[in-house]
Amino acid sequence: MARIPSQLALLGVVLVATSAPAQGVDFEHDVAPTLANYCLDCHRAGKTSGGLDLTTAAAALKGGETAPALKPGKAPPILASDDMRELQERLNALGYDAGTRDGRLGEITRAGVKQAQQKFGLPADGYPTKELLALLRKGK
Repeated sequence: MARIPSQLALLGVVLVATSAPAQGVDFEHDVAPTLANYCLDCHRAGKTSGGLDLTTAAAALKGGETAPALKPGKAPPILASDDMRELQERLNALGYDAGTRDGRLGEITRAGVKQAQQKFGLPADGYPTKELLALLRKGK
């Protein structure tokens, strides 16, 4: 697993510690792997896709050009890697370009997700949800 910078660890501690529902959440086990798998390739110092930098708590709370600021206790659930790969496969099969079936939420996958969300009347924010995956499983 990729090494998590200390600033990112601080971000996780800040987000988890300020969220009452997050009691019992372990940063190293529950938060860091998700950020490493889904976020740091594009949102780190020197490479801030969409202007979103997740290397410090202050930067993450500020948000990016198209992404809202993170709010403690209000993070959207992230699909597990297997679910993300299935979502990408189903999006591609239905004609929505989700890019490579790699289980990562990159810009191409987000664009495909957003198109599908618009078709299904869901909030078109580009963040995949279990609700969208369930609709895609129905083959609509």
